[in-house]
Amino acid sequence: MTEQTLRFGKSQRTLQKLILNQSLRLMKSQNMRANRPAAFSVRVNVEMDEEAGVWVATSDDVAGLIAEHADLQKLIDMTAELVPTILAENDALPVNIDCSKGVPVKIAVHGLLESKAPSHKK
Repeated sequence: MTEQTLRFGKSQRTLQKLILNQSLRLMKSQNMRANRPAAFSVRVNVEMDEEAGVWVATSDDVAGLIAEHADLQKLIDMTAELVPTILAENDALPVNIDCSKGVPVKIAVHGLLESKAPSHKK
């Protein structure tokens, strides 16, 4: 056996150990995730109704959610209160969710916001 073969053999064993260690870490990580309760969140879409002049919130995740307000921030606040209430009334909350701690809501806003910053016209 030559010196070159010995070096290759040693680095190959090192590489195999690294691959094995990475595989074990990945399996452990996947097992830990499998034992956790699934993450729960609600997606709410907010769009501007130009004709009515209000922002409208709806959700495929929350049956019956339709809210509107002229002020976007007030609509977001209102939606944050409505979502847990509607889910509880529809008996649609997962068992592992404590409503008193809030329900994770992801809000996607679609529309153009007008800037109140001064314009930079010359």
